[in-house]
Parts: sequence; C-alpha cells; structure tokens
Amino acid sequence: MSDNQLLYFSSILCFILILFLSKPNKYFFLINIGIFVLYSSFLYYKLLCQSNEGSALLWFFYLEVITVIQILLIGIYLLIKFFK
Repeated sequence: MSDNQLLYFSSILCFILILFLSKPNKYFFLINIGIFVLYSSFLYYKLLCQSNEGSALLWFFYLEVITVIQILLIGIYLLIKFFK
C-alpha cells in the first residue's frame, strides 16, 4: 500500500465514522464534518500541489496524524454513546 493510498483509506474511514454520527447527534456531526473538510482540503492541497523540496512528508504527516486523532475521538464518542 502506497502512502497516498494510506491517506485515502484513513480519510474515507474518518468520513464513514462521521456519517454514523449524522443520525444520533446532528450538532456533533456538523462540527466534525466542518472540521474534517477544512483541514482535509487545506492539507491535501498542500500535499498534492505545493509539495516541493521535501515538504510533502510534512504535509503527509500532519494529515495522517490529525485524521487518526479525529478517528480516535469519534470512536471514543461512539463507544460512550453505545454503552450508555
């Protein structure tokens, strides 16, 4: 699996988890989808269009770390809602 495929997979996973939030809590869903769209669009643009002299690794790292953090937060939120 290449590095871009890893990013696409984690972004799709994050988006699917955000879609699961649309039914139980609309407000939390709107906040998460807004945050996801903002940082994803900015960092994907920087990664794909403005990555010169080794800065692609920096944008890749930021995008992957922020996406994984959001996936973990959404997963914890869903587990808390599920076990309540």
